[in-house]
Formats: sequence, structure tokens, C-alpha cells
Amino acid sequence: MKSFFKFLFVLSIFLAFNFISCSDNATDPTEETAKDYFPNKIGSTYTYDLEITDSLGNIITGERTSTYNNSTTINNKSYQTLIDEFNYSTYAITDSAYFRKTDAQVLYYTDNSQVLLFVPDSIRNLVVVDEEAALLKIPLNVGANWQAYKLAINYGAFLFNVVSVSATAETIENISLTVNNSAFSKEAIKLKFQMSIAFDIQQAPLVYSAEAWMVDGVGLVKLEGNSEAINFMIGNNLFYPGGHIKQTLKQYSIP
Repeated sequence: MKSFFKFLFVLSIFLAFNFISCSDNATDPTEETAKDYFPNKIGSTYTYDLEITDSLGNIITGERTSTYNNSTTINNKSYQTLIDEFNYSTYAITDSAYFRKTDAQVLYYTDNSQVLLFVPDSIRNLVVVDEEAALLKIPLNVGANWQAYKLAINYGAFLFNVVSVSATAETIENISLTVNNSAFSKEAIKLKFQMSIAFDIQQAPLVYSAEAWMVDGVGLVKLEGNSEAINFMIGNNLFYPGGHIKQTLKQYSIP
């Protein structure tokens, strides 16, 4: 992730040490016919209506357009580029995320290099951080659950999770929208992402969540939840903390 997670990580590291002086855990459901909930053909575009409610209750509307682009190499791994354009009434933002799709999962690249610059050399070897975040399992079936991301401090006797994200494929729901100017009624698999952020080892972590609905052969059609969790899910730090985001597909094209 980007600056938001970097800030949380640095803050949590030092708070944790003030109070202490002295891969994937997944369960596999019954296999079903494999479905493609993440078609990523180059040139595919998705446009979503956005409704953002900030921490003061103000509502901002806009659009998000996501385009699957060509590949790039990061740390000797090939990642596909996802270009995100966010357009609001008064401003626009363009950003990018990097992911790779394997036979087992969809992984987003997480740039942790800047985070580690703030960690003292004396404790850097205690930091355990995932280089990639697991957005989806493949095949994706109801009942699947997995650890999507972890950033922790290894104290030897125990592991203190600073940022931990888990995901669950909860159920199949019928979803009805207007997409490409036509009625769109499909079965969607509903996912829940839960993010825990611990600032203090002696207190309960903050918990954020978001839900996503994905359709076979189409991809993401709806996304709703806390801005902190959604920033994680889209692989970009584009929404301010403390908000509630609702994103609904209105147009898409797969070449």
C-alpha cells in the first residue's frame, strides 16, 4: 500500500516498543467448477459510480474508471498495471496499482521500502511484512478464507500484528444493476475483507471492513465499506481515512 499504511506502520512500531521493554492460513472448501472472477485482459475498462461519505457526513459523488494495461517488472516479477482514474466535480486523480494473477491467487504488489527506512537498524530484523497482498484465491468458492496481508513485529515469543487483513468468501447473492445502459442481473460471490490495525499492544486493534461483489466473467461489480479497507482492496491509497465508500459498476468493456 502507499502513504497511509506507511504512516500507520511507523507509528505502530514505535508505540509497540514503548510498551515492551525487556502462509497463508487458508481453508479450502469443496471444489466447484472454476470461475473467473478476475478477468484481466489487456484493454479491459470498468467505470463505476462513486459515492463517498467523509468523516463529517459530507457526500461527494464521482466516477472511477479502471483500465487493465501492459505488464511491468518489479523485483524480478512480472506485474500487470491497473490504471485508476477518479473524476469528481472539482478535481481528478490518476493512480496505478500492480498485480499478478497466478493459478492460485491474485496478488497486489505492496511497496514497503519507504516504510523500512523509518525503522531503526536495531529492530529492522524484527519486522515481518508481506511483499504482496492476496486479493483473491483461485478458484474462488463460498467458504474460502485466507490471510490477505500481514505486517508484524516478531518478538520471538510471539508475533505482534500491526496490520492484518483477512478475507472470506461469504455467500452467493443475486445482484441487479444498470450496466452498459441495460438491465444487469447476475449471481455474484460476496467477499468480506476485515482489516485490523494495532497501535498499542495493550489495547484492542482498530477494525475496518469492506464487502465486494464479483461476477464470473465480469469481475468487480460492487464495493462498499470503510475507506481504510477499500484502499487496501484497490491497491491504492486514494480515499481519506474515516470515510465510507460505495462503488457500483455502470459500464464495462472486455475486448
